[in-house]
Amino acid sequence: MDQIESTDRSPDMFKCGLCKCIAQEPRITVCCQKVWCGACLDHWLEGSETCPQCQSLAVNGDGSTGGCGEQRVKKLDQNSQGVHAMLWRVYGNMRVRCPHKGCSWIGDMLSYESHCRDCAQGLAASAS
Repeated sequence: MDQIESTDRSPDMFKCGLCKCIAQEPRITVCCQKVWCGACLDHWLEGSETCPQCQSLAVNGDGSTGGCGEQRVKKLDQNSQGVHAMLWRVYGNMRVRCPHKGCSWIGDMLSYESHCRDCAQGLAASAS
């Protein structure tokens, strides 16, 4: 299939619907399978019990986002299973660049947070 140029739309799939950035500490609402930043979704759910995308109930009567059988929000991480484990691998392998001006680092999403925390360009900018 030489006519395929690129099918990688991973960055779009992992954009948070609230802040429009690549999701940090990603979570998925089970109702519509949308990816969100953990912090953005937590903030949203402080003021609403519904999914920001489809308005389905995202919070149980006890205020939780679910337990074993009724989980309505799933965290994507190294403990994810099934399809969510595959999504975690795609997320972790996405190539991203450092947001700090003057830094040329490019790496995978799993290394991004630790790089940003230790980036000399970022540390210099915050010291000024």
